[in-house]
Amino acid sequence: MSQHRRINSDNITDKPRLVSELADFYSVDVKTFKKWMQCDQLRHIQKEKEGNYYTIAQIREIIAHLDTP
Repeated sequence: MSQHRRINSDNITDKPRLVSELADFYSVDVKTFKKWMQCDQLRHIQKEKEGNYYTIAQIREIIAHLDTP
């Protein structure tokens, strides 16, 4: 049986993440997280996203702006 690892501030930047994983990290709905990403400071990240994944550098920038929950 595989164990689901909860995403936390220690492992959030260990690999590229999906929007759903980042929303889970902030304990919000995906729709809410996408709205947050529309702010002027983060909008460019949404445009530069690699497919469905945010890169580690992008995740660090998101956390720097939104802070750690």
